[in-house]
This record gives sequence, structure tokens and C-alpha cells, in this order.
Amino acid sequence: MTFELKRVLSLLPVSMDKPIKCKEISKLTGYSESQVRLIIHTLVEKHQMKIGASNERSRQGYYIISNEDEMSKAVHNLESRIKAMTKRLNVLKQSS
Repeated sequence: MTFELKRVLSLLPVSMDKPIKCKEISKLTGYSESQVRLIIHTLVEKHQMKIGASNERSRQGYYIISNEDEMSKAVHNLESRIKAMTKRLNVLKQSS
């Protein structure tokens, strides 16, 4: 695992109680927000890290999933985003 991956991983809290925002990780590391998102993507897909993302108003950001309830919430969040993106895609396809 590269230094950059380890550095971002070390900033992620275990548990969704106090997730860290992409902007904060960027500020702490000096990486751009797009670099941070790519690193998170790599940690999840290549290194099989269980990283969730919350977009609840009071708890926004990334975290390391620590239990089944958090896993369920992370999966639900992704499924909701996929559903919304699919609706948007279908509208765009119909417009062309």
C-alpha cells in the first residue's frame, strides 16, 4: 500500500459517529479533493477496505465501517445514490 493510501486511511475514524469530510482530509494532507476521492475509491476497490460515506446533515464524510448496522447504512446510502443517478441518466437519455 502506498504512502498516500496509508495516510488517508489513517485519518478515517472507525465508526460513523464522527466521519471526516473529504474537504478536511484534503486540508490535512494537501491532496486535492478529487485525489482524496480517488484514494478512497482505491482503498475500497483494490484493497477491500470497508469504508462508508455518510451524507446525513449532522454526520457527513467518510468512516471505516465497524459493525453490521453501519454496513447496512452504507449499502443503503449507495443504493439510494444509484437510484437517483439512474433516474437522472434516464432523463438524459430521453432528452437526446
